[in-house]
Amino acid sequence: MERVMAQKGTKATGISRRSFLTGVGAAGTLAAVGMIAGCTTGTQASSGVDATETSDVSWRTVPDVPGGSDVSETADVDVCVVGGGSSGLGAGRSALLHGAKSVLVLEKNGTSRVGGGVHGILGSKYAQAIGVEYSDTQVDEMIKEEVKMSSMRADERYYRLWAKRSGEVFSSMLDGFDSQYVHCTNNGAAPYDQLSDEYFSESAYPGEGLQVSSGDVNTPVIDGFTQWINQNGGEVRYNTAGEQLIKEGDKVVGVYAKKEDGSYLKVSAKAVIVSGGGFEGNEEMVAELAPHAIGTHVANTVPGDGSAISMCVWAGGVTQMSPCCIMLSSAKSPDDPNVPNPIPFICVNKNGERFANEATSSFVIPYSILNQPDRRAWQIFDANYAQTINALQIQTWMGTIVFNDEKIAKFEEAATKADTLAELADKLGVDPDGLQETVKTYGEMATAGHDDQFGLPLRFMSAVNPVTPPFYGMEIPYNCLVSLGGVVCNPETSEVLDESRSPILGLYASGNTVGERFGMAYTNNVTGLSNAFGDIGGYVAGESAGAYVTTA
Repeated sequence: MERVMAQKGTKATGISRRSFLTGVGAAGTLAAVGMIAGCTTGTQASSGVDATETSDVSWRTVPDVPGGSDVSETADVDVCVVGGGSSGLGAGRSALLHGAKSVLVLEKNGTSRVGGGVHGILGSKYAQAIGVEYSDTQVDEMIKEEVKMSSMRADERYYRLWAKRSGEVFSSMLDGFDSQYVHCTNNGAAPYDQLSDEYFSESAYPGEGLQVSSGDVNTPVIDGFTQWINQNGGEVRYNTAGEQLIKEGDKVVGVYAKKEDGSYLKVSAKAVIVSGGGFEGNEEMVAELAPHAIGTHVANTVPGDGSAISMCVWAGGVTQMSPCCIMLSSAKSPDDPNVPNPIPFICVNKNGERFANEATSSFVIPYSILNQPDRRAWQIFDANYAQTINALQIQTWMGTIVFNDEKIAKFEEAATKADTLAELADKLGVDPDGLQETVKTYGEMATAGHDDQFGLPLRFMSAVNPVTPPFYGMEIPYNCLVSLGGVVCNPETSEVLDESRSPILGLYASGNTVGERFGMAYTNNVTGLSNAFGDIGGYVAGESAGAYVTTA
């Protein structure tokens, strides 16, 4: 008898220079994960109990199966992939490489999402060509720090799989898209010990940030994989939203997908791979799975609606323990006038008070800002800001931030400027007395030789101490980029797991649909790790699905 689990259709050199065994704190346990009242209990959010019996949260409620008259088309394939981003397309390609004879990729939008073009890889051919190698000890130390920063909430097996297979996977990927776009963006050594001097760092660990395009987009991967799939026994269909998983007994055997005209395509498949993104655009899911990010602006033009996660949950899968990881960032692009952390200029809240160690990654400082009045904060500069930035040579995921004439002009146009701190505070909407007292105390600590408040290294304090007018202020922007948590899977096979941690036969997941890869925050010490996990997860999902369909 056919059983259908349904979802609603709405709503990325040398190694010896750095030491890894430093005192990097674990990513915070902000709000200790109390659930939002009226949404669900903590047990319901994390245990995977039957939503139809224990929860009135609508995203967990199984909707009706489409009636027979609603189905206007059928298809029969070995593997169906729900979601046509880089991970889903990679999964489809991998399935064809590993035994599947036919693959159908369903993408609900009119085009695939292309964001995030940096892929964190170990052991690629680029690294081998320049003699960069990683010892087992170095890999162990790197992974240990990443898992520690997740407060042990990340499944270390994802990191071990990444270290073992990322070079192999990326080499295979290069056969699927135009490799002329690929270049190594390993930023080299910072002129200071990042892991010692910064609370959270960017590009601090050894590794290669391999960028697949001139901008931070995955266009070459998307275009290349789409063409490859269409030429090698597969098909990519747009404006076709996977909405319901079909189960027969304990096996997933297909998908119902809504077409552009509102009718349904019924896909019979030996295996299904769900790679439909995250939930950052679904307010209800954010409230349950990432309550710390409620109300945060979502920057994606096509935000994840959580439908892929719902699909897996309705089929018996479970979500990871809340709060899931949300990628927040105050950094934009190298051309933007914003000065991203960890450049350690004084950061203040609306009371004019410092609230954190400023040498903190642009992916982490927003979490401190969320605790401030009105969730707002500003960086304070003096007339020497450009020389200071260029002298510090602070390392970020975008490389070393350098202020040339063009960037200075953009900054001068965007920043708020005043002759006195009091005047600046008034223009910013910051308490003038608080700001002046903060800067006075900061200067005294810099003279004394120690930051008694937050432990910012003295060389940073001395460099950025704002004493020379005019003074500048710039609000620290931050946005939610994507969610990075979801359903629980076996990292080594990409199988979706049920509440007993047993695999659901025929069901796999990859990309941002998958949970337990990060802690609450995306720290970005290994640049491009999110994309890398999507690459590897998709490849492994296709590999596993291909093996499954050849024996099913």
